[in-house]
Amino acid sequence: MEGPIVPQHTIPSLWIGQYRSFINDLSDEFDGSTLDTRKWYVAGAPYVYNELPIGLTEDSDGSSADWLGRAVPVTVSSAFWMIGNHFEIDIFEMVGKAGDGPDGSGDTAPRIMSATLHNWDIGGLEDNDLQWNGAEDFYVYGAQWNEQEVIFYADGVETGRITQAEAGAVWNEDYLHVWADNEAFLWEGLPLASELPVSFDIDYIRVWQKP
Repeated sequence: MEGPIVPQHTIPSLWIGQYRSFINDLSDEFDGSTLDTRKWYVAGAPYVYNELPIGLTEDSDGSSADWLGRAVPVTVSSAFWMIGNHFEIDIFEMVGKAGDGPDGSGDTAPRIMSATLHNWDIGGLEDNDLQWNGAEDFYVYGAQWNEQEVIFYADGVETGRITQAEAGAVWNEDYLHVWADNEAFLWEGLPLASELPVSFDIDYIRVWQKP
């Protein structure tokens, strides 16, 4: 897609029609005063570890996930992703502030959304330019996937898609688990002590499946 992504503050309408069935064990509105540890395991990063069939397989019959949130406004990455066996669907990854590392993303870091299929042994990342600073306000990011392709969205606008044929050896059919985390990378630089502590703000995580 050419040019920056314009915010719409909506999820794709096709999800409303095709994905009315929540996978409750993998979704959370975060309305309580504490984290629901029946769903989320916290070990440096909160994630759901569950063998529900949300993989890139025919058995899953198509799934989607979206989250409403904003990146941490310091030099760490904020990410929402699905993880399998040495394999990721990176729905969203963003460095919230330019750092002083040797190979950083530069001043445009909080406007660059990495979203791709990533095999730990093979793949890389694909960047999308956004028209907003993802660390300043809340936006919806998501992906829809099945056994044939993965489609990525930023605030209701499709940012790209990757088919199984295009992915080749990167494609992986193992079950996927839901992760949300922050990571610091030396090549980006590190946040200043005066900037900490800081929070990764997530309003909701919703995982859908065709009924």
